[in-house]
Amino acid sequence: MMLKTVAALFFLIISGGSGAGEAAGLNAEEVLPGENPSTPEEQQEDPTTAVPGRLEPLHFSNLKWRSIGPAVRSGRISDIAVVESDPDIIYVGTAGGGAFKSVDGGITWDPVFEKEGSSAIGGIAVAQSNPNVVWIATGESSGRNLVSTSWGDGVYKSEDAGKSWTHMGLRACQQMGRVAIHANDPQTVFVSCIGSLWDTAEDNESRGLYRTIDGGGTWQKVLSAGSRAGVVEVVINPDDPDFLYAGAWQRERRDWSWLPVGPESGVFRSIDGGGTWDRLSNGLPSGDTGRVGLSICRSQSDTIYAVTEGDGGGIYRTNDRGASWELLNTEVGSSQWYGQVRCDPNDPDRVYVLSTQFYVSEDGGETFRTDLLGNSVHVDHHALWIDPADSDHLVLGNDGGVYFSNDGGMHWRHVGNLPIMQFFEIGVDMQEPFYHVYGGTQDDMSWGGPSETRHNDGIVNDDWYMTVGGDGFYARVDPSDPTIVYSESQNGGIVRFDTRTGERKRIKPMDPEEGEGYRWNWSAPILISQHDPTTVFFAAEVLFRSPNRGDTWEVISPDLTRRLTYENQMNDYGTIRVIAESPHRSGVLAVGTDDGLVQVTQDGGETWQTTESLPGVPDLALVRRVILSVHDGDTIYVASSNHEYNDFSPYLMKSIDFGRSWISITGNLPKDQHVRALAEHPRNPDLLFIGTERGVWVSIDGGGYWVPLKNNLPTVPIHDMVVHPRENDLIVGTHGRSIWILDDINMLEELSATVATSEVRLFRVSPALQFNSFNRGRQFNGDSYYRAPNPPRGAILDYWLDPAVMVVPDSEQPPPISLEIFDLDGARVRSLDLPQGAESPGSHRVVWDMRYGPSYVPPEGEGGTVRGPWVLPGEYEARLTVGGMVSSQPVVVEPDPSVSISNEDRLYWHDTQLAVSQLLGTARSALANAKMLDTLVSSAEKAVDANWGEAQDARNEVKSMRSEVDVVTEDLGQIASRLASAYSGMQASTSLPTDDQIKAGQLGYEQLTERLNTLNWLVAEGLSLLNERLDAEGIPWSMGRSVIMQVTALPRPPTRR
Repeated sequence: MMLKTVAALFFLIISGGSGAGEAAGLNAEEVLPGENPSTPEEQQEDPTTAVPGRLEPLHFSNLKWRSIGPAVRSGRISDIAVVESDPDIIYVGTAGGGAFKSVDGGITWDPVFEKEGSSAIGGIAVAQSNPNVVWIATGESSGRNLVSTSWGDGVYKSEDAGKSWTHMGLRACQQMGRVAIHANDPQTVFVSCIGSLWDTAEDNESRGLYRTIDGGGTWQKVLSAGSRAGVVEVVINPDDPDFLYAGAWQRERRDWSWLPVGPESGVFRSIDGGGTWDRLSNGLPSGDTGRVGLSICRSQSDTIYAVTEGDGGGIYRTNDRGASWELLNTEVGSSQWYGQVRCDPNDPDRVYVLSTQFYVSEDGGETFRTDLLGNSVHVDHHALWIDPADSDHLVLGNDGGVYFSNDGGMHWRHVGNLPIMQFFEIGVDMQEPFYHVYGGTQDDMSWGGPSETRHNDGIVNDDWYMTVGGDGFYARVDPSDPTIVYSESQNGGIVRFDTRTGERKRIKPMDPEEGEGYRWNWSAPILISQHDPTTVFFAAEVLFRSPNRGDTWEVISPDLTRRLTYENQMNDYGTIRVIAESPHRSGVLAVGTDDGLVQVTQDGGETWQTTESLPGVPDLALVRRVILSVHDGDTIYVASSNHEYNDFSPYLMKSIDFGRSWISITGNLPKDQHVRALAEHPRNPDLLFIGTERGVWVSIDGGGYWVPLKNNLPTVPIHDMVVHPRENDLIVGTHGRSIWILDDINMLEELSATVATSEVRLFRVSPALQFNSFNRGRQFNGDSYYRAPNPPRGAILDYWLDPAVMVVPDSEQPPPISLEIFDLDGARVRSLDLPQGAESPGSHRVVWDMRYGPSYVPPEGEGGTVRGPWVLPGEYEARLTVGGMVSSQPVVVEPDPSVSISNEDRLYWHDTQLAVSQLLGTARSALANAKMLDTLVSSAEKAVDANWGEAQDARNEVKSMRSEVDVVTEDLGQIASRLASAYSGMQASTSLPTDDQIKAGQLGYEQLTERLNTLNWLVAEGLSLLNERLDAEGIPWSMGRSVIMQVTALPRPPTRR
């Protein structure tokens, strides 16, 4: 088979479609009902009844994903919509991370479109006549490379300003462009449907322009540009909405080719509100043209700008509503990645063109300048909003996120709190105490940063550091030396990065001296040997090995691909996509190629065994992942993708005889769950994870049955995943929402069919590290300062309560539940407070902060809790008791390795803290009693004051009591303050207490003993004596005294006449 021939025939076929004249006069074709399908969660759930022993979401409902960023470079923006009556309200659509909303002019952002069926945004629009109505068309409009383009599932509408969304149909469109809403009638909406990026069918009826006049209840395809062209652009004349303009685009993407132009592309016009359309040609280009962008000048609506690519590509302008067009500039254009032109709403001669550069013309498109942005704004621009009330107010979206300008583009402010980076691959190191995560992103470089910090404000952008520029891909860290990081940019641009110095050594293998250069996958794989960390593997169409960390390379294989010829390609094809090494034996390697081959060697590359076809998997399906199992030397896993042939099915294969035979482990996965990532748990051979276009799935039976591991993870493509071998965290690199971590998956590791049917179970507890957090002084950096949370501090206790145990008849009470910590002598250290709902059926997570219980808990609504000090490092027992059932696990508390302190000094520090915390708790309790006395004496004073002339002795008694209470309250306050200062100081530093802290404790003990004697006498005896005196002198009631019945009898009623 020769793809060169196939590509040529294919190009001839698409070039021979309908001409421009045949597409003219197109009428509305069909009426489609709006779809209201099940939610993504409902689509993912197995509708069958729960089976005993089978994994269900209830088993891990306690697990929560944690976003760690970064937001330092943000990510690709696909569209922007702003409420014109309140421009502080801004919506941005992203290429893979859903949509976000700001209500404060871009200071803060909230995700408003993250649980729906797709996270790729093609277009977003607000109904300016009713800003509560917002429309989103899913499926990115750009024809990016295969690994970056995400498809959609139709169009959505919100009627409450983004709080909730309803799916309104057009699921088959896959890729969508601009949404246009009638200026005066929010029920009338036009949606541009580009159609599948990969579908070659001539009868693809989804492509075209759709209109609804009933708010999405029904849809009418009002424009079909041809069998192979979709519609990417639509604009409505603001002065006369009967006039509409649409841009059609014929394109197709393959792994081995990219055809961004065709004869069916072009500009169309309707003069009857979208009912009929004509192709415009007077002055516009013909032939093989590409993407079209359109903009109507708001201040002069007869003037329209068009930007095209391909034959005759450039900037065009009409001043007569499209009757005739003039080519203004051929040097400035906007390729298929962009296709955007914007006319200033207040100046028809000021026009912007969005492309790799940011072009602006002040003379109606004759000449353009590119010097507005300088070097402070990212390139590759996709969206621009110009404030109609102030043309100097601009909002720009590009591959680097969102930017604001208030001076017409002279200066720009970047939004640094949108974590929407598109990660391709990720890696982790083994740093202690906190591992770092690395990864490469789409057009936003490669980065490394901590999974956790010692800072109270968590992980911030400044915690991340760049490892290499350009588009970033694989990232691998030397397991023996975390300062050595391998990163790469496109076309095999591998570097060795030194985290200490910041130096980047370029170590890309040199092309052969003769013949063609190497073919590099857009994401060329890197692998560090598990047997020797100085040995590194890298791949083009051949496999390279370096014995010295990339300083020297040798080719250890022939061309391992199908060696197909091709043309019209965007990137190299016929490349190795993934490398795997056996953990059991050096020299056992496997690779997967982008043209569907799996190759294995057992002799370090001398000979290779080829698997040309996997059963049930299309032959040319891209091999995304190959895993040589850590549990069994003969087991291989393969994940393949065939989406470039418009096939979104999951393909997961397993071999237990080193590739001689294969079985599918796709199990119950839905047919649209295209798999991008695969990971095997390092200790449980039955625990597998996959990353799909929509999220994460988990299996506890080796792939027989899969369950979505969604919880709070947004809908987003998962491109890579890693289980940290030490911390047992699941880390995922998303292509649109940066990096997320599922902390501590011990529960998932231990789940099995047997465990899943347990009545009560406390799962294994990971060692917990004691360390002090501190403030880095950024708490006043404002609301736009990006902060990602740290994981819970302490020992994570996960437990399971079976519904059969906890669900009881209404007439019965569920069994009581407690979770306690004991030392090895059996003494109870802590009885943990359980959160609300902790007794409900299912899984739960409670965190023990490694402290004793509080020595003082104030009344509800008051502050001043005295939390207990840390326990000593060592082993403890966590014990879950449910009725008469008990489940326990050891808990190891580890000391901070950064702290130097002897065991003797630590013990003294611990004992002193414990004593001082108890003294402080006693002082706070005494103060509470003193305040109670103060209240009672104040009540007595008021009662006596009302009768002072007749109760002088009582007044003197109250005055004496007041004096004593004031003295003891003041003294106790001083004692408590001194103890609190000493206690907080001791907690802040794991070291011997200072002399003053020790003295404060000693003084506190002595003074508190004396003041407690006085206080306790006042409470027990002094108050009683005072009350007796008040009673004896007939003083009316005051607080704390017995209430005396003042009435002996009611008067006899008179006889009624």
